[in-house]
Amino acid sequence: MEEILRGYKVDEGTWFYLSLPLIVAVYFRFRRFFSVRNFDLALLLSISPGILLVRHQSESIGYALLFAVSGILLVRLMADAYLTRRPRLEQNLNNDGLALLCVSAFAFLAVAAWTSNRIPIETVETADRMLKRQEAPPTPVHTRADEGQTGPTAAVLAVPVVKMAEKVKDAVTTASPAPSPEQPRPIREFENDAARVLSMVAHLAVITGLFFLGRWHFGDAKIGMAMATLYLLMPCTSYDVGRLNHVLPAALILWSLAAYRQPAVAGGLMGLACGTVFFPVFLLPLWLAFTIAGERFNSSSR
Repeated sequence: MEEILRGYKVDEGTWFYLSLPLIVAVYFRFRRFFSVRNFDLALLLSISPGILLVRHQSESIGYALLFAVSGILLVRLMADAYLTRRPRLEQNLNNDGLALLCVSAFAFLAVAAWTSNRIPIETVETADRMLKRQEAPPTPVHTRADEGQTGPTAAVLAVPVVKMAEKVKDAVTTASPAPSPEQPRPIREFENDAARVLSMVAHLAVITGLFFLGRWHFGDAKIGMAMATLYLLMPCTSYDVGRLNHVLPAALILWSLAAYRQPAVAGGLMGLACGTVFFPVFLLPLWLAFTIAGERFNSSSR
């Protein structure tokens, strides 16, 4: 990827300083300063400084900020049902500009994911063992302390990509000569590439899920494009862009919301999300209430 963007390297702090004015320029409503739109945007942008403080040896301040912002977000979501006046507020950029910005941000994030050294390959290893029908070791070798325990969903969904990576590996090994001792081939090169591809596929699923969510449920593709672009521009998205187990549950939850008119599909996607990590389990009561309310609304409208 260095041949495509030679010399491109942006750290976490620089990404925050660059994306902050860009997000404000595109989404902030300068003529309606005291608006819910600007308040929500400020809450979303307040998450990234907390993550930066946690990662730069200021954990107490960072966790306090994240806890406070999360509490305000919870109150904001609970109060959303009482907001009756919802004027339509367009973005400060037209749809073509948003599309270009979305594609460009995705390209930069793809380069960042491909060149990142923080690519966990535990999911790829698990999928490879499933293909070879091997038992899992008692303690994973390549698991980081901050990754936590993950479920089997990610490994099951990763099987096609790992199978393709194995075929590419066999083809390259057969076609290319043996590496010289001076330049040995990296042992886990194809495993790392498969993990990177899986993470970018998960981000692409989030982007398309946001787009179709705006198009199907809000009746406006511009809203979907604006949500997808904002997701890519958020600094916290780039901080762990290569973490498959962080973004895959979000993609599954988004598509379950997009497919809520098909209960079997939506329930299956929500079940897959619960099988990835633990936190989507807490969404099941909310999802059940949402489904019951939707059924009552459909029955009353007939």
